[in-house]
Amino acid sequence: MEEINSDSEKPSVLAVSMTRDFIALGTSDGYKIFSLNPIKLIKEKSFGHAICQIGFYSSDKIIWFVGEGELPDPTEREFVFWDNHNDEQLFKIMQKTDIKRVCVKQQNIIVALVGKVYVYSLPISSNMVSK
Repeated sequence: MEEINSDSEKPSVLAVSMTRDFIALGTSDGYKIFSLNPIKLIKEKSFGHAICQIGFYSSDKIIWFVGEGELPDPTEREFVFWDNHNDEQLFKIMQKTDIKRVCVKQQNIIVALVGKVYVYSLPISSNMVSK
């Protein structure tokens, strides 16, 4: 068994997502992406605030997340689709209330708020993912 985040000085883990080949950790300071074979940190991004939800869309290239904490960017009301290889935002969905849960499947984004659920069509093309 290997420990991924053993140093208590490092940011706290708030969210975990996993594919067959990668693990994403939303932390109190940003996010970390690890490969699984071998277990190795391959990307770390600090935003200076927490990421409370995180997930993958395309291996480790495209990820999504929701922020949290004091003065976060994105906030708890913003869902961000992020190009992890180029460190750039692809698009953002903003809500009037806090996002409680997000699910991204194929070409749909499901965003759950308190008392409401929205389903969006994914506004990116497959060639953006495979670049």
